[in-house]
Amino acid sequence: MKVGKYTIEEGANLIGADLRGADLRGANLIGANLRGADLRGANLYGADLIGADLIDANLRGADLIDANLRGANLRGANLRGADLRGANLRGADLRGANLIDADLIDANLRGADLYGADLYGADLIGADLIGANLIGANLRGANLRGANLIGANLRGADLRGADLIDANLRGADLRGVMEGEVPLEYYNNILGLTWRISLFQDQVTVGCQSYTLKEWRDFSKEDIEGMADEALDFYPLLIQLLKYEYRNTKWKF
Repeated sequence: MKVGKYTIEEGANLIGADLRGADLRGANLIGANLRGADLRGANLYGADLIGADLIDANLRGADLIDANLRGANLRGANLRGADLRGANLRGADLRGANLIDADLIDANLRGADLYGADLYGADLIGADLIGANLIGANLRGANLRGANLIGANLRGADLRGADLIDANLRGADLRGVMEGEVPLEYYNNILGLTWRISLFQDQVTVGCQSYTLKEWRDFSKEDIEGMADEALDFYPLLIQLLKYEYRNTKWKF
């Protein structure tokens, strides 16, 4: 397949290629080197980019619907406004990638590395993010309705204004996502915790367990483990939440 002066084929060397607006629908670019390539507005619908090198590539506004980017290296790539609906990004390297306003509805991002990625305003409805690395990612204003975030690492991620209704956050690492930002109502109504939390003065009720702030703070590992299945996994999140909620009160935590 020829596009202008470029040969489009498996393993092709397309470093720095100018493929702006190119019609690459269904193209076989498995293992291709597209480092630094300009693919702005390109049509890559259903293209096969397994293991491709797209480091620092410009894919702004590109059509990547149903594209196969499994294991592709998209570190630092510009995917702003790109259409990635149903795309397979399983295990892809998206560290530091620009995904502002990208459409990732039903995309497969299982195990993808999105460390420090910018997903501001991105649409991730129904996306598979099981085990994804989202440490320090910007998810401000992102739509994560119904997304699967089981076991995802969201440490330090910015979730302000994100829509997480019906998202599955079971086993997700949420340390640092709320510091100075996210109140109790967010955890109860958006994150959909296993046990609802309510606070009255220094009395903290979690599900059917009600104790003082001091008692919750001083419980041993064995105490927590004996309360319910998965209570031990839940406890660190509870402690983080209580530190935030009581930070400016007379009850010291």
